[in-house]
This record gives sequence, C-alpha cells and structure tokens, in this order.
Amino acid sequence: MKPRPTSLGMNLAKLSVYATKVGRFGGLFLLLSQAYAAAACLDPKIGVQAGVENNVWQEFARDGKRLVREEGKLPFAALDGQVSCNWGSLAVRGMLAQGTRGYSGVSSTGGALNTKSAIRNSDLMLTYSYEVHPRFEPFLSAGISRSKRDIQSAGPVLGYPEEFRMYPVKVGAKWRPFLFDDRLLLLAHVGTAYQPQVTARLPGRDLLTLNLGRTVSVGVSAELELAKMEQGQFLVAISWDSRRSEASSVGVVTRNGVARGVASQPRNELMQTQLSFLWRRSL
Repeated sequence: MKPRPTSLGMNLAKLSVYATKVGRFGGLFLLLSQAYAAAACLDPKIGVQAGVENNVWQEFARDGKRLVREEGKLPFAALDGQVSCNWGSLAVRGMLAQGTRGYSGVSSTGGALNTKSAIRNSDLMLTYSYEVHPRFEPFLSAGISRSKRDIQSAGPVLGYPEEFRMYPVKVGAKWRPFLFDDRLLLLAHVGTAYQPQVTARLPGRDLLTLNLGRTVSVGVSAELELAKMEQGQFLVAISWDSRRSEASSVGVVTRNGVARGVASQPRNELMQTQLSFLWRRSL
C-alpha cells in the first residue's frame, strides 16, 4: 500500500515517535547541560518548530538533459535544544517532513511519465558555534540525513521505493544586523556530505545500493522575533537550501543473486524553501 499524505497534526505526532528514537541524543544534551552548569553556562533552551516547505527534486542525464522533476509542499516539524557556555554553544535539532511530490519525467523507453512520489525526510544535526562578536557567530554542524521516496506505478511503468542516506557537514555563520531592534537573525552555510548512498528495490529485483558522487550544499535563512514573553519567544523563520549530488557509480542489478543488468543514480538536485513558526523557551 502506498503511503498517504499526512496533515501537519499527524506529522507532529510522528515527530514525537521520531524524537523517541533519538532519545539518547536528547538525554546526552540534558546531561551536558547539567554537567557544564558550573562552567559559566546559561540555562538550556528547548524549541518547537512547525511549517511547510516547497520541495523540488530534479535528476539529470550526463549530457545535462533533465530526466525527472518532482515538486510538492511538505508539512514539517522540528524539535531543538541548545545550551550556551563560555566555551561556545551546543545545539541539537531533529526534523521530520512528509508528503507527496508530483512526478514528471521520462521512462526507460523515452516516453513521458507523470505520477507521484510519497516522500519522508528526516534530519538529526548537532551544531557547535562560538560568538566572536555580539553580532557574529560562526558555526559547524554535522549529523545524519535520510530521505525515503516511493515512486508510484503509472500505467505499464512500475514504481519502486528508494532511500537516500548521507552524513552532512556544514560550516557557516550567524549574523545579527542593526535591524528590527536586534530581533532579526541571519544565517548562511556551505557544506558537503560523507558516504552519500541510495538503496532501491527495483521491481522484481534484489535490493540495490549505489554510492553517490560528490555532494555539496548551500543555504541561507532568517529568523525574526515576533514576541517575547515570560513563557518564551515566538519567531517566524524562512529558509532556502540547495543540495547537489553527482551521479553514482554503476551497480550490478541482481535477481535472487543472479546478475540481470546494471543501473546508476543520475545527478540530482534538491531545493527546499521553508516558511515556519518557532516557539523557544528556557528550561
């Protein structure tokens, strides 16, 4: 049975399950926040974020011709925690997005193909930053990113599920300009990813794993504080991210262990534009 698009409310429920799975990271964060309480650390903070992203996925042949374009709006939710000390700040963030993208492309025989893909994206990132100036703070992030994509069958063309997994690393900076009474925060980053892979179960074939080529990313975002009260901060955020992975090496396609052909993952590009609201407070 194909996954169905979920509402934002259901996404929040699923995020709680996702957060449970990474509970050891949350426990580590709370342990660190207590352990460094004597090291000139401020009160730890937690945050909840919810919004929607416009998600665009494209695949290209080696000659540059576009093979596939998918686009859809995915509701997403995130949880984060952070603690600031005299040696810098440490933050952990988990994010889950789920929905569908409209698929337009060409089949292996060259015919036009229109269908949908069910998408489930999740990220877990750990970020260290150090304030070199009250308005400027460079940072380094590392973590794990997973994306499940289930292409639905269309006519004689059979769909199949696949999963992308990689370990992104980003370097960037936070900047607070002299605008909106210091309530505006701007961020920018560039990055790469280690061990980018895709696993696919092609129709009637064994599970296939392909190593993707060089992966690079770039992104910018902005956060504006709308209100500050005893219960915490209320913010609005907008972000844009782009990630590109070069084509994979060629892999052997098998059925019951017997070679049946070869396949590769073409060059792909992912672009995400998010609009969301955040609530953050001290513990």
